[in-house]
Amino acid sequence: MPDEPIADRPYMPGYGVPETLAGILTWSAARRRLETNRNYWLATLHPDGRPHVMPVWGVWMEGALYFSTGPESRKAKNLRADPRCTVSIEDPSQPIVVEGIARLVSDIDERWRMCLPYASKYDWPLHATDEGVADAQGNGGPVFAVRPVTVIATSEDSFESATRWRFRT
Repeated sequence: MPDEPIADRPYMPGYGVPETLAGILTWSAARRRLETNRNYWLATLHPDGRPHVMPVWGVWMEGALYFSTGPESRKAKNLRADPRCTVSIEDPSQPIVVEGIARLVSDIDERWRMCLPYASKYDWPLHATDEGVADAQGNGGPVFAVRPVTVIATSEDSFESATRWRFRT
């Protein structure tokens, strides 16, 4: 289990974010948002530096967001070239943004561990393969796990809750 991240305040001048830590969100509340969210937005970088944003399904487990994509998809190509990425949940009223590093999941046991919660969450069974995961029709691809470096969350009704967590790398 990863160490508990260090909580502080994000830099948000002009938004009324307090200087004290009173009212910050707990990591367990942020983690629950990541675990229960259905759709995620993944931002990667084209080789020339242009951003590329696409929705993905995924599961938050073992301290990272796990998702699969087509082997020749733009996001897969981008992450192989530059693993830096950003993931956000779909709810802008309870935003949570993960700045992290993606890695290609090469361990088949780790890919199998992703399959059960993924199938439960999306009612879309997967099985691990030599290259990644696949559904019953054989569609699938590599699995990536995005490990957070920094996470920022707040609530639209109160910037006093704005919290940044930093992870040990």
